[in-house]
Amino acid sequence: MSWGHRLFGGGGKKSADDEKKQEAYASHSGAPAFAPPSGPPPAAWYAPPAGPPATASYAPPAGPPPSTYLPPAAPPPQASYAAPPGPAPPPSYEEIQSQFSSMPEPLAPPPPVLSYLASPALNASEDEFEGGERFIDSYPLAPPRHLSMDEARATDEARFTLLRPPNFDGEIVRGGDGTSLVRASYTRDTTIIPNLPLFSATRRAAPTVYYEIQIVKLGRDGSVVIGMCAVPYPPFRLPGWHRASIGVHADDGHRYSCDSSGGLEFTEPFVPGDVLGLGLELHTSQVWFTRNGVLAGGWNLREGRTDEADSFGVPWDGLDGTRDIYAAIGICGEAQAIVNVGGERSGKPWMWRPVF
Repeated sequence: MSWGHRLFGGGGKKSADDEKKQEAYASHSGAPAFAPPSGPPPAAWYAPPAGPPATASYAPPAGPPPSTYLPPAAPPPQASYAAPPGPAPPPSYEEIQSQFSSMPEPLAPPPPVLSYLASPALNASEDEFEGGERFIDSYPLAPPRHLSMDEARATDEARFTLLRPPNFDGEIVRGGDGTSLVRASYTRDTTIIPNLPLFSATRRAAPTVYYEIQIVKLGRDGSVVIGMCAVPYPPFRLPGWHRASIGVHADDGHRYSCDSSGGLEFTEPFVPGDVLGLGLELHTSQVWFTRNGVLAGGWNLREGRTDEADSFGVPWDGLDGTRDIYAAIGICGEAQAIVNVGGERSGKPWMWRPVF
């Protein structure tokens, strides 16, 4: 076999079979003979209809055509028509006057409760007042405290312990009957509170709270205060002088409610031997004061106040049941007092017999 023939398709003689294939291909590749179909072209098959479509089966609708207007046979009936009533005449002056005269008079806002500018007895300095205000501005009221099981049990059993503040120049002696003796030879203004609240806002177990103190001694520049407060409260100030606190003071007998001025006249100054009590009913905001076992006065925390502030615009929240409320015992100068927070539950009954 020649390699040139395989690679390049070189010349050579054609075989007889090759010639027959070429002749067959040529015969088929020629143009075939064409014969038109028989009959006329398709256009000749169309015949138009003989005439217009039949109309014998069409009937026009009854009545005139829509554009024809026919007036009503008669005017509408008038007997059933009634004109709407006109406006009522305006009331006379006498009618208006009688209406307003029968209305009750609107409730007037509570009158402002004005306190003394200063106490007629002992007064703190301006620097001490400003220090108390700075304390209030720096320490907002604490949220209600969640008591542990032991603390809740101690509260129910009236096992209170008075806490000694760092500025107190005196001593606290706990007695065997649940009371505590607070005494000082000379101390600056001090507020002492117990370790547990009288009223717990989280438990709400005691909506009415009360406690007593007994005056033992009032010496030089001495005073004792029976009060209540929410915490924190400036320990170097007396109860009733700042927010969320009330107090009745021994030196002048005035009562104070968030009032750093001179307070309001309330009772006679305390004397040694007096047993004083202070109570608060949370539902009504009513405060009551007892002296030697007898109810001796009271006031309502809402007097002269709006829903949010007193007549001077000072917020009074904290004693409305939304915060814990503590007994607050104030002392200054030379003084001694026995504090009985728990009453009969802790060992020594109160002189005043509460009904709650």
